[in-house]
Amino acid sequence: MDPRLSKDIEEQLLAAKLPTLPAVAIQLVALARSATADVRDLVDIVASDPAICVALVRRANAASSARAAQAETVSQAVTYLGFEPARTLALSASLVPELARTGQPAFCYRPYWRRSLIAGVCARAIAKRLWPDQIEQLGLAALVQDIGILALAQTTLPIYHTLDYSSFTHKRAIQHERHAIHDDHAAVGGWLLERWGFPPEMVRAIRLSNNLAWWKAVSDEGADFAAGVMASGLLADLWTTQGTTEVQEKQGDVIALLRLPWSDIIEIFTDAATDIPRMEALAGMRIEDIGQLQLTLAMLSKSDY
Repeated sequence: MDPRLSKDIEEQLLAAKLPTLPAVAIQLVALARSATADVRDLVDIVASDPAICVALVRRANAASSARAAQAETVSQAVTYLGFEPARTLALSASLVPELARTGQPAFCYRPYWRRSLIAGVCARAIAKRLWPDQIEQLGLAALVQDIGILALAQTTLPIYHTLDYSSFTHKRAIQHERHAIHDDHAAVGGWLLERWGFPPEMVRAIRLSNNLAWWKAVSDEGADFAAGVMASGLLADLWTTQGTTEVQEKQGDVIALLRLPWSDIIEIFTDAATDIPRMEALAGMRIEDIGQLQLTLAMLSKSDY
């Protein structure tokens, strides 16, 4: 399932410097000046930023030949690297100029980050219910499942140049990608993460994240790690989906992935909603208006499922 890309584009993807949330960069600068900061402080700050999470796990696993296990979480990556090297790496990864300053079209980062952050909190809520020993792992995989979008936006490919802030949705991004490269960001993200030394289970989950039909074809054991990642993205989409038909379709897909009744999924969704204020504080951006969130929960709760 490797994407069909030219050698030049592959090199651009591997060398891409991925933009980070400005608020996270500010917090890391403050952390670099702190004499009392510790591992937990660093992990809490970077856990909301897909690009920095990838940088830390990638670097930790690049020198993992002497270890039996790869880093599967940001906590493990910081432990493997050591606090000071990890803090320095996180700070350097955050100080990447915005794409708009390079003269290329600016990508609509805010809706991208919004979906990633919501998927991350939904994944943690899913893991609490189904895989309580994999909360960090599933949360990280969900947060970075769309990392291929961030990487593709740094290349010379004109994929997203007509996709502006007001028209950005995950579904439209995929349509633009498949038109331009005959593949999508899940294939690109999985390809990148594999080359960056991420665990096979996470690589597989990212590659599957946009392909429910293929997951059904290869998975005959019910809900698994990849299903949890895919479901987190669908729940993130449900947060903003307006059309009734599309809502019902995504509801049915989430039920099929998690093998849970809709009432249980509503509890997962509600649990995730309680984590939004914490994530907003870490990311320094508004993820969801509380009034709209309450309306969304009410609408989903009244579903026939």
